[in-house]
Amino acid sequence: RIAASGKPLPINDIVCAHSSNGGKTWSLPVRVILDSTNIDAATTFADKYFIAADKLPSSPFRDKVYISWIEYSVLHQGKVRLSSSSDSGVTWSLPIDLTGLGNYQSPIPAVGIGGVVYIVYTDIDTTKHEILFAVSSDGGKTFSPGKKISNYKDLGPLLPLKDPFAHPTIKGGLRVNSFPSIADDISNIHNGRIYVNGAAMVAGL
Repeated sequence: RIAASGKPLPINDIVCAHSSNGGKTWSLPVRVILDSTNIDAATTFADKYFIAADKLPSSPFRDKVYISWIEYSVLHQGKVRLSSSSDSGVTWSLPIDLTGLGNYQSPIPAVGIGGVVYIVYTDIDTTKHEILFAVSSDGGKTFSPGKKISNYKDLGPLLPLKDPFAHPTIKGGLRVNSFPSIADDISNIHNGRIYVNGAAMVAGL
C-alpha cells in the first residue's frame, strides 16, 4: 500500500482480508507488517507479495496461511521475507528473512505434503540470473538456504539503457520477466512431486 502523497516510501505495509462464505463478504483488512505510521517516514518498501494456504487434511500445520514478499531498502536492495497466520489471518507472525539484501524478486510460496512450505524466487542480478528454491518443514519458522534450480536469460533487452531500474522489454516498451511459478502434486500418482516453470530465451527456465 502507498500513501496518498505519492512520495517515495510514504507508508509501507501489507494488509490481508479473509472471507468465510465463499467471497460474498470480507473481513476488515488486517496488517501483516507495518514499517511506519508516519507519512513519508518508511525505511522499506514491500513488493511482489504472494499468499498460500495449507489445506491438506493430514498436515500438522493445516489451515496455516503464509505470505511472502520482497522488502526493499532505501538503497533499492531487496530480501525475501515471510509471515504466517494460524488463526485465519486475524493475527500474523513477526516476519522472518529467507535471504540477506540482494537483487531478489517474486518469492512465490506453495504448501506440499506434510505441510512443507516451498518458496521459489529469482536473483535478477545480471551477473547471476538464477531461479532459487527454499524449503521449510517446521511451519515456516525456518527455511533452508536458497538452492539454485537454474540460470535464465532475459526475454528482452534491459531498457532504458544504463537505468538502474531497467526491465527486460519487448515490442518497443512492453515490460516482461522470467519470474517462476511453483506447484506441489498432492495426487496419488505423483504424490509430492514439485513443479517449477518460468519463461526465458534459452534452454533451462
